[in-house]
Amino acid sequence: MQLFKMRKILITGSFVFLGLASLAFYSVAQAGHHKGASAEEGKEHGKSSHHHSMMEHPEGKQAHREVIWGHYLSLQEALASDDLDKAKEIVETWSESGHKRMLKPLTEGDDLESLRKAFKKVSRHFIKMAEKGHTPEDLAVGVAHCPMAFDNEGASWVQRKGDIANPYYGASMLRCGDFKDMSDNKEEKKDSKHDH
Repeated sequence: MQLFKMRKILITGSFVFLGLASLAFYSVAQAGHHKGASAEEGKEHGKSSHHHSMMEHPEGKQAHREVIWGHYLSLQEALASDDLDKAKEIVETWSESGHKRMLKPLTEGDDLESLRKAFKKVSRHFIKMAEKGHTPEDLAVGVAHCPMAFDNEGASWVQRKGDIANPYYGASMLRCGDFKDMSDNKEEKKDSKHDH
């Protein structure tokens, strides 16, 4: 009889222990789930806050434009001056501040020829921005075109208003090119839409 009571106590104790262990495991799992969810919510909140901050504070957007345009124009001037070391330094600094996808062709360049080819690709983004007026305030720039660049294939770029400084030829044909009329370019786009 006494042996039977002891067995009953042991069995009951085992069930109690298993119940407590399961409860503890569930509590830890729930805590981990909430912690993970909170971390994800924090990340999303951070992204959302940054986005709203940029939208609510135009000066932040303006400062961002000034940075990327500063890098682009500095690179254009370095290539026009045949300054390989300066050009590579600008690309390195620029890539550290972001835009790695857009700058990938430039980061792979190791001489003036390859950098100039990559600069042509990157210039497409800036030409579009210049045409839409997405430039920093008080920055007078224009879209220039050289019909002889890359074996007469032709190439365009954006630079400060003033004397043409061809980034594709450098000193060999520094002044080769002309500024494009931005209003004419818009009219050409309208005409091409009507043709289709």
